[in-house]
Amino acid sequence: MNQATHPSASRETLHASMREAARMRFPVAAVVLAAGRSSRMGNDHKLTLQWRERTLLEHTLSAVDDAAFSTRVVVSGPHSTAVRSLAADFVANRDAHSAGEQRWIHVDNPRAALGMLTSIQTGIQCLDQNRVSCAGYMICLADQPLITSAIYDRLLTEFWSYDGRRIIVPLVDGIRGNPVVIPAHFRPEILGASASDRGCAFLLARHPEMVAAVELRARAVAFDVDTPADFAALKNEQPA
Repeated sequence: MNQATHPSASRETLHASMREAARMRFPVAAVVLAAGRSSRMGNDHKLTLQWRERTLLEHTLSAVDDAAFSTRVVVSGPHSTAVRSLAADFVANRDAHSAGEQRWIHVDNPRAALGMLTSIQTGIQCLDQNRVSCAGYMICLADQPLITSAIYDRLLTEFWSYDGRRIIVPLVDGIRGNPVVIPAHFRPEILGASASDRGCAFLLARHPEMVAAVELRARAVAFDVDTPADFAALKNEQPA
């Protein structure tokens, strides 16, 4: 006797198939920014702090690793050899278990002191140098350890729903958060922009008609760890 497929299961299978087709058609690379000074945290670099038996950097990289990105690049800087080592070890470990697939690339940004935008530029240039073709970039902040792979995937799905043509911005109660997904056709503007601490915020101001805001019920996209008070608050949080 043949077992009938439950309608909801059929829909879920169809949606999964559509998502996979979109992922192949509009691949997105994750650019993880881990090059900051962490000057507001005190003696310890924030990304090396331990939370739930892992460093903050490892929490972020693991969530990015589990999401549906085509490629992932983590950008470290000259301010912390510990962060650089953590990033290098994570990438080496993941690529050693990826059956020949290059899931991760690690690059160092010697210009990190000039602002966040230089790290975004470094990540994109690294993708170019490794001949990675993609339809968009998700700019992920390494100090957002509460963001899960499900949140990254939700933003990817929104990007795919616009055929990779819109800048996807998450909101929480109307307040803009991170990460942001940027179509690759903005690459020349990003690489040609002057160094700035505001990352790619200039693109949102310059092209408001290209922005698609997504309201999420995840406080994680508006929470990052910059100060000892933030880290203390993190200890009382559950992953989203």
